[in-house]
Order: sequence, then C-alpha cells, then structure tokens
Amino acid sequence: MAYLKWFSHPLTTTPNQQATHPPTPETDLSSASRVYKLGRSMASALLSRQNLSNSAAPYALAIATAAVALGVRELLDPFLGDHIPYVPLLAGVVFSAWYFGSGPAIVTCLLTLLGAQYWFVQPRHSLTILNTAEAVGVLMYLAFSAVLIGIAESSRRVTANLQTSVRELQKARQLFHIFMDNSPAAAYMKDEQGKYVYYNRTVEKRFNFRNATLGKTDADLFPEEIATQYRENDVAVLRSGKPLEFIETSKDEAVQRSWLSIKFPLVDGEGKRFVGGTSLDITERVLAEEELRRIHEELEERVKERTTELEREATQVLEQARLLDLANDAIFALREGKITYWNSGAERLYGWSRQEAIGQTPRELLHTEYPKPLSQITDLLSCDGHWEGDLLQTKRDGTCIAVVSRWSVWRGPEGTPQGWLEINTDISERKRSEQELRELSVRLLQAQDEERRRLARELHDSSGQTLVALKLNLNTICNGATVLSPEAAIATSQSTTLIDGLSKELRTMSYLLHPPLLDEVGLTSALRCYVEGLAERSSLKATLEISSDIGRLARDLEIVIFRIVQESLTNIHRHSGSPIARIRIARSPDEVQVVVEDEGKGLPLEKQANFESGVMKGVGLMGMRERVRQLGGQLEISSHTKGTSVIARLPLRRLGLSWV
Repeated sequence: MAYLKWFSHPLTTTPNQQATHPPTPETDLSSASRVYKLGRSMASALLSRQNLSNSAAPYALAIATAAVALGVRELLDPFLGDHIPYVPLLAGVVFSAWYFGSGPAIVTCLLTLLGAQYWFVQPRHSLTILNTAEAVGVLMYLAFSAVLIGIAESSRRVTANLQTSVRELQKARQLFHIFMDNSPAAAYMKDEQGKYVYYNRTVEKRFNFRNATLGKTDADLFPEEIATQYRENDVAVLRSGKPLEFIETSKDEAVQRSWLSIKFPLVDGEGKRFVGGTSLDITERVLAEEELRRIHEELEERVKERTTELEREATQVLEQARLLDLANDAIFALREGKITYWNSGAERLYGWSRQEAIGQTPRELLHTEYPKPLSQITDLLSCDGHWEGDLLQTKRDGTCIAVVSRWSVWRGPEGTPQGWLEINTDISERKRSEQELRELSVRLLQAQDEERRRLARELHDSSGQTLVALKLNLNTICNGATVLSPEAAIATSQSTTLIDGLSKELRTMSYLLHPPLLDEVGLTSALRCYVEGLAERSSLKATLEISSDIGRLARDLEIVIFRIVQESLTNIHRHSGSPIARIRIARSPDEVQVVVEDEGKGLPLEKQANFESGVMKGVGLMGMRERVRQLGGQLEISSHTKGTSVIARLPLRRLGLSWV
C-alpha cells in the first residue's frame, strides 16, 4: 500500500533524496497568486477571442477550471504541503466533467496533473517522476479522474436527458393544450360517475363552462332530458368497451343544436375507467340534410305527379298513334332527314315494315323524286312551317306511285325545328284519271279543231256559195226593177245588202273557226291576217313581232301557237280593258317562245290562284294549258295591276321526234 501512502503523502523521500521543507506562508501566497493570475489570464485569453467557436468554448472553460483548481491548490498549499498534491484537484475534474463534458474534463485532468507534478510534487518545478510510488500516484489520480469523469458524464447525460424529456413533455403538453383549445370539436373526459375531469376551450365557449364545472355531472349542467341522453350514451360506451358514435342534441339560446359525438373508453395506470369524447357541431349540416330531405320529398312528389302526367300523356300518345295507324295515309316523322316514326298506313302503302323504315331517308328508301331541290323545300318549310306538293315514289315491289305530300314542321319546347311530319296520300288513281281526262281533253280539242276546220270549209264552200248565188239572183231581179213595184225594189235592194253583210260575217266566222291561211301559207301570214282583222273589228291595237327564222312548223304546233294568240287577244279585248297588245314569237334551237302582253287591269287574285292550283272555271285558260301540256311545253301567266303577261314555251322536239 506504499502507493496509497504516496498518493496521500507525496513528500516521502527516497534514500538518494533529501527532504524538502514546506515553503513559508509568504512564498505560498505569492506563488498561489501567480498561479491564479496565470489561470485567469489563460481563461480570459481563450474566452475573449472573437473567433472562438461554440465547440471550443467548453475546452477553454476546462482550461480555466484547471487554472482555478491549481490556484486553489496553491492557496491551500501552506495547509496541505506535499502530502495531498492531487486530491483537491479532483474537484476541478468533477466540475469540468459535470458542466462541460468528458472531453473538457480530460483536458482539466491532464492540465491539473501536469500543474501538480510541476508545482506541488518534489522536486518542484520539475515534471520528473523519481520513483515507482510517484508513478503509482499519477496512475491512481488518472484512474480516479477517469472514474469521476465517467460518473459525472453519466450523471450529466442522465440529467440532460431528463431535462430534455421534461422540456419535450412540457412542449408536448403545451402543444396538446394549443391543439385541444383551438380544435373546432368539443373535447372532454368524464369518470365512471359522469363527472367532468377535463374539457377544452371549445366546450367552455359553447356551454359557458368555468373551472368550477370540473367535478360536476351532466345532470348538474344540462336539462334533464339532455343530461339523460348524455349519461345513457356514456354508460353504453363503458359497457361495450369500444368507441361508439352518437348524434346528440343541446339547446343554445332557444336553438336546438346537433352534435356528432364519438365517445370511447379510457383506463389510466391505476385501472380507473373514464369516458373520452369529441363532439362536432353539425347543426348546419343537419338543417341542410333536413332541407335536402324536404326538397327530395317534394321532388319525389313532383316526379310522381309528372310521371303520372307523362303516363297519361303516353297513353294519349299511344292512343293517337293507334288512331294514326288506322289512317290510310302514310304518316311518318323525320329528324335530321331520317325516319323516326312510321305508321301502319305507311307500311300498307309502301310495303316496308316499321323496323325496316326507321333510320332510313325517304330518298334512299322510297327513291323519292321531288318537284324542286330538297334544300329549297326545307328552306320553305323552315320559313312557312308547312309545305305541300306532289311526289313520285317507288314501293317495295318496284311500283311507281304518285302521292300528294303535306309537310309540317315539328318544333321543340324552345321553338327550334326538330324535324317534320310528312303525310302522304296516294293519288296514283287520281293522276291516272287526270291523265285520261287530259288525253280526252286533248282529243276533244283535236276534234274541236277538226270540227272547226270542217265547219269553216262548209261555211266557205257551201253556205258562201249559196249566198253568192242568192245575191246573183237578187241582182237579176234588181236589174228588172221596171216591172217591180217600189216596195219590192226597196226590199230587193235591202236583201242584197243583208246578203253582203251575212257573207262577210260568214267569212269572218269561217276564218275564226280555222284560218285557211294557216294550212296554206303558214303561221306568220295567218297571225298577221288575224291581227289585222281584229284591229278592224275592234279598237284593240295589237303589234306582232315574229322572228324571221320562224319558218314552217308542225301543223299541231302552229295550231297551238295560233290558238294561244287567239285566246289571249280575245281575253284582252273582252276583260282587260287594255287599248294595246304586244305579241312576240321567237324561235331558238330547242323551243318556240310565245309572249302576249297587255296593259290592262290584270287577272283577279282568285283566278290567278285557281290557275296556279289547276282548278279553273271555263275553257279558255284551261284549253291553253292543255294544248301546251299536250306538246310537253310550259305555260306561265304573270298578272299585276299594270298588265298581264302570257308566256308559252313549246319544245321543238318531244320524245325524240321533231315538231318541225
């Protein structure tokens, strides 16, 4: 145990070393003062450097601590002498280890060891270790320092961790309170008896709770009905042992509020049970849901009413559809040009079933031929809302039929056109009857012309000759007037005058029935003679313009042109009141155009409408139309208050045959 003795009494001498007496008190004080000043100056120098980093500060303080410890040991040197050179210095090591860490403590340990060895161990002012006992003392100092540093470091770390845990706990507690107090949900906790042990600021604001509320139950704070509701829910949570969700209510200034409450059981470390809960104000949502439910019920009621109405309308539509199916007319609806409805009458007329027709276009399905381009018809339909005309269509078996088609626009709720309804009536039989009637009319006109020609010839050849003979006889009688009485002579003379008038009328009648010049020299001469004769017989002044290349035309064509001019001039003379008439006849490679114009009062509107619709009274205009149609031509009548124009266009070739 010699090393322990040395560690406590380092002034024990060896045989080769003489004992050194302790210095005097004056010398010790001066030395301690120097050491203290040295340590203070070293610490000040290290801590006062501006560029000293935070990591170097503990070491600077450790150096200062070593200096202070050496200074204190120097102050205690008169009392301790050489017997205890290291023990007082352990306080500096412990201080550095506790406050600065193990690294700075090691620095303090080494510096105090060197200082003690230099100033307090014999021989002083030397770092030489003279014997084994000194070496053991140094090692024991280092060992004790290491143990103390370890203990202090452990204690420091434990303390630091504890302080950190406390700070984190305080911070977590603070954050918890911030979170709970700023949460829009009401949070609370009750014990098994229903007493409040915690609630957040939302509960305070919503229910005007105060600190005195803690320890009270719902029965102390709320009306009986509401408190009973809350308590029953709490008991249900404690019994089930799991979170439950409830819709709870409360009254706030006569307003009933609804809360979505989630309650859950809690158990503390002592086994006490609690009920925790969060409640979110869902009053607005509940009111919105009730309003939505009310609106939904009203909507359902309206839907039921509308459904009933639609069913009734659907029944009516089906009934109307069945009525439409009873119609013999073909009725179908079109949207965007395609068939969307096809009644039974259309099936019977065309032979196509409803399934085959829907989705098709009439042009594709029925090979419809329109009187004008379909785009023009649809434009008229959009403007007027309806259209009517004759169409040629083909049935499924290939039979061609004629129909009168009536179109009506089908509009949507906003008034925009959605399509149109087409009603077609088969008029093939009527067309055939009309064609037969037209052919009969043509034959009648031809027979009329033949009869006129025959009557004109008979009047000219037979009656005319008889009148000439009668006149000759009367002239013979007149020549022997000496044997006649005055009365007989006068009667004979008057009879001769009457015969001359009758002969003139017969010639005029014969010419009007059928001008002989038409057959002998052609249309031009016949018309000129007729116009001149009309001017002589009436006050109508007619001008005739005939192209020089008109030439001779086919007999039927010349008769038609003559009758058109004749009928037109007759109507002008009888009805228009026009003093003049203009006739123009022009020939082109393909047709002959006849124009007769006047400056009269025009045709009445009713008569114009009848002409355009084909329903005409009398035989004048109808005869003109039939004559023109017989030759494949077109007849147009344009009338207004300043006059009437009759325009006939007659083709020179018809069905590959020349009229020339």
